[in-house]
Amino acid sequence: MRSSIAHATAATTVLGREMCDRTPAEAERDDLRDLLTVIRDALDLPSDHRREALLSARVMLISGTLRDVLDGSPLMGISWETDLLRRLIEEAGGPHA
Repeated sequence: MRSSIAHATAATTVLGREMCDRTPAEAERDDLRDLLTVIRDALDLPSDHRREALLSARVMLISGTLRDVLDGSPLMGISWETDLLRRLIEEAGGPHA
């Protein structure tokens, strides 16, 4: 998988986040960890009548994000894709709706 970070710097600002003293591999690891956390939270749904509909909608959102990241073609990087997924889930009623 292609790195979402172009090169290592002592301090870089990406999408308003300060990244100090991280290598590209560390930054990508952290971005992927954030993405997996959002996915885990999105799939952690209540066991009630809403679960089926929520799960179906969220799987669609998650699969689009994963497709972009795994194809190596995230529009603005993994952290941007993660933030977009987080926003879309919030707009659809929050992490646990």
